[in-house]
Amino acid sequence: MVRRAERSLGVAIREGQEIGTIASRSTAAHIAATNREARKRGDQEVLDPKSLPSASSFFTSGDDGNKTYSVTDDVTDSEFDAALDAAKEERNLSRANVVRVSIRSTDAMRTSP
Repeated sequence: MVRRAERSLGVAIREGQEIGTIASRSTAAHIAATNREARKRGDQEVLDPKSLPSASSFFTSGDDGNKTYSVTDDVTDSEFDAALDAAKEERNLSRANVVRVSIRSTDAMRTSP
């Protein structure tokens, strides 16, 4: 259940970044560039860089985010389910093992005919 929750959090963050409700690196860069241009024109800053929550605010450490994204980014639901099933068979549902099995399962599914 914990691994599914971690994946769901990662998927929700990525979806939020895609629609613009959670800041991403590209959002932050866009805000900074827009504000720089506004200052050059003598205008007030247009966008508040803190107006959107950052993805890191959902994690206790940067490493948590990286590990969550490793079972989120470029991993389909079926690939994740297969990795979770394999980890269950191994009786090792640790995050590190699910990530390892996910990578192995994803590679195998993508190379099979």
